[in-house]
Amino acid sequence: MENSQKTTIDEFKSYTSHIFESHKGIHALEWIPIVESQNRDYFEEKATEVIGRKYIIRERNELGDLVPASKRDKYYPVYFLYPERGNEKAYGFDLGSQPDRVDAIKKALRSNSATATKAIHLVQESQKAPAFLVFVPVQKSNIVNSFILGVFKVKELVDVALRSVSVEGLNYEIYEQRNGHKNILLKKGDSEKKKVLFSHEVKVANEVWYINAWPDQDYLLANKSWTTWIFSTVGLLLTGFFGFVLLTTLGKEMQIQREVDKKTEELKKVNNMKSTFYANMSHEIRTPMNGILGMTDLILMNKNIDSETKELAQVIKNCGHSLLTIVNDVLDYSKITSGKLVIEKHDVEIRRTLDEVISLFRSQANEKGIELESSVDEDVPEMISTDIVRFKQIINNLLSNAIKFTSLGSVKVHISLEEKIEDEANINISVQDTGIGLSSESLEKILLVFYSGRVFNHS
Repeated sequence: MENSQKTTIDEFKSYTSHIFESHKGIHALEWIPIVESQNRDYFEEKATEVIGRKYIIRERNELGDLVPASKRDKYYPVYFLYPERGNEKAYGFDLGSQPDRVDAIKKALRSNSATATKAIHLVQESQKAPAFLVFVPVQKSNIVNSFILGVFKVKELVDVALRSVSVEGLNYEIYEQRNGHKNILLKKGDSEKKKVLFSHEVKVANEVWYINAWPDQDYLLANKSWTTWIFSTVGLLLTGFFGFVLLTTLGKEMQIQREVDKKTEELKKVNNMKSTFYANMSHEIRTPMNGILGMTDLILMNKNIDSETKELAQVIKNCGHSLLTIVNDVLDYSKITSGKLVIEKHDVEIRRTLDEVISLFRSQANEKGIELESSVDEDVPEMISTDIVRFKQIINNLLSNAIKFTSLGSVKVHISLEEKIEDEANINISVQDTGIGLSSESLEKILLVFYSGRVFNHS
């Protein structure tokens, strides 16, 4: 889960759902990427594609309405969240737009550890029930590039922590200190007439909560020996529950990070081995094949050989060039998978280059008794700047496939001008044949590896 553009919603749900099954005190889990200002437009565009609806990084204005976020150096928007129901308004909300969230983000970045906010009100909630956020940094190459965010409602968290303890007749208040003042998070009973029997501190990530508790008179008389124990248990339950949730989240994130790093390293090794193998194989095949082609050319240059021998020599030459084409394709695939394929642009004469490619397939078409035609529209420029090897390769692949699957009729290559703006031109290369064609089902699968659109019966 190290890259927000590569991780899908389904993967995020899979990551978070097991936590919800075990810990009912969590209100929501979210993924918060760090988005640089210059990347905002691109991020919003990609997020719209991934999520399936319009995604805009937003903030609240002075009236409390959600509006597009103002320009700033970095954004911390809600990208993925779980569960979605009831939290839809949080999508795209920039946590960097509010000071209390920013303070926690900065602390998390400095400490590289889970950091909680003070009590806040959630952007997706109309009722102002106290809640808090916990930011868990996620690293890539030792740099924090996003956060896993835990959203907790104080009442939900306390209710779950106390569900195994009978607190009927027990009153309490849970509060935090903010600027030297008590900020009540949750209260049960009349605090004005209280006589505090028990006080306890609860560690919530980097923040501290305080619990004051006092029982009703009847409860005190009935459970005098158990009261202190019960409230000690309450404090431990709250601390333990929250700590376990954080450990689960952090542990899972670290486990995933280790797995990603391990798989990435293994993949690099495999790709390096493949590249080395392909390069060696290419050299080992090219060397003898060039010798064969050279000797074949000498045979063809001999004017004293009969027509049958000359024809057989030409077949050898054509097959040799075909094999070299396959070797080049394999080597190109190796370069593509390792990211080392370089496109080299040169001035290319379109019509002459097309004639050269057509001539390579002329004898093959004649053998099958099919017509091989080519045409170039008049408005197509004489010269274009492109990679001539890739240009020929495209036409080669299309022609080879068309002739292979055509038994009667013709194969036609046509080049037309698709668009021209000043000195730039896009051209369209099309190959039309009278072969077996493709069904609608085959069209959907045609780009799958090893799919040919036809079942062969080898005897």
